[in-house]
Amino acid sequence: MKPVKKVSLLVIASACMLTVCVTLALMSKVTETATNTFTSDRSISLALREDKWDGFTFDDSYEKEPGTVAKDGLTEDQKKELGITKAMNYYPGDVIPKNPTLMNTSIEDEYVAIKVTYQNNDGTAISKELFESTYGKIGNLSNDFVRVVTSDEGENKYDLYIYTKTLLAGSKAPALFDRVVVNQNINTVNGKWPTFKIKVQGFAVQAKNVTLDTTNLNNEVVKALNDLAKSN
Repeated sequence: MKPVKKVSLLVIASACMLTVCVTLALMSKVTETATNTFTSDRSISLALREDKWDGFTFDDSYEKEPGTVAKDGLTEDQKKELGITKAMNYYPGDVIPKNPTLMNTSIEDEYVAIKVTYQNNDGTAISKELFESTYGKIGNLSNDFVRVVTSDEGENKYDLYIYTKTLLAGSKAPALFDRVVVNQNINTVNGKWPTFKIKVQGFAVQAKNVTLDTTNLNNEVVKALNDLAKSN
């Protein structure tokens, strides 16, 4: 009888082991890993020049802060005609040449805008309307630009002019304006004509896969350009 019991135990043990193997030995398979990498060497770039103000063209690079010095190598007669020269000792009623112009220096088409900030001598930003009633007016404003945003948030006052067309790769937009006309009746400060400033800055966003609508402040292009203006 003893040998029989041993056989029975072995059979039971084998059955238990078989059950465990069936539970764990599920067929499985892992596929190869597919890594999809998306990359691009596309980029956009933009340049701003005011050759009537300081003599610098798009073929030149600045060695100092733009708009603060005249280009080297000009004759005395050429320098006399620059806006920066005339602005150093202006008279009421003077016409000061100043022509902010943008060029798309990339190989991608762009939507572009120019931010104009009007300032007192101490750097305090003022509205265009106050500037015009106090100091002077910009002249010959281009019809190809639209004054889309007028910010009046504290000291961050500016006007944003958006170019209504696509600025093609390698091409130039017309100048936003070409002169500043000093008020004939500008008031003196401590017996002198006051100092004032106009700052201009250009911005660009891609034109690919987006559409510009300057009548809609929520348009993605308008918002993107204005966000750049706010933060710069």
